[in-house]
Amino acid sequence: MKEIFISYAEEDGGIAAEIAERLEVAGYTTWYFERDSLPGVPHLEQTSLAIEQASAVALVISAASTQSHQVDTEVIHAHETARPIIPVLHNLSYAEFQRRQPLWATCLRAAAAISLTSAGPAEIAFPLIMGLRALGVWPRSGRVGAGGVHPLTCASVNMGPDTALVAITGEIDVGNCVQVREYLRDLLAAGVTRLVIDLSGVEYMDSAALGTVVGVLKRLRDIGGAMGLVNPNPRVRRLFEITGLSRIIGIYDTTEQALAGFDTGEAQALL
Repeated sequence: MKEIFISYAEEDGGIAAEIAERLEVAGYTTWYFERDSLPGVPHLEQTSLAIEQASAVALVISAASTQSHQVDTEVIHAHETARPIIPVLHNLSYAEFQRRQPLWATCLRAAAAISLTSAGPAEIAFPLIMGLRALGVWPRSGRVGAGGVHPLTCASVNMGPDTALVAITGEIDVGNCVQVREYLRDLLAAGVTRLVIDLSGVEYMDSAALGTVVGVLKRLRDIGGAMGLVNPNPRVRRLFEITGLSRIIGIYDTTEQALAGFDTGEAQALL
């Protein structure tokens, strides 16, 4: 059973594969025909079962897919089985998509679309994962804590040549903080010096998790960089306050405020 079914035309196979890769890095399991189909089994039978077992559908909408009978069948089946669909527009405007496939537009129930840019699927990974979260679709893997299952996931999107927005979800503790540390260090190694970390999806942090944040902050300080934290829940925010970390790391309500803090030098001044 795979969590995300990716619907696409053959011409968009490369895009589907990269979307799958980005989602899998964030902890989701994915199904797309080119990789996961079985020889000898009818196409319709395989895709229907995969859609029924999935929690959501990522639909690549392009000139090719709007003319594909197979994609048309997948969209209708996803709608009939009440699977939420996240539309990803590729070289097509929403208005043009509606004109070409009015039935799909009805099936999508006015769902907001994500548009691919010249940067490709890497650029849409963050909004796609945030959209899945908003729909209540989380990776099935994860540890069970007192509050239930809170899988740890990290996803990022470039906000500029040296700026990255990172969304972390789940619980961060001594058992998995190394994963977060390595993820953030990889971004720094790739040239990121301004780091915005969205904590709105983080349910819990322990002292080891705080140590991870401080360690990354020190690395940023060494290279003249800055860090901002966005929208932690009251319990997590209180943890930063009582440890004094809120005096050296900017905590903001929105991503826009954090980015403005970088531009005005406010975030650097805290260092």
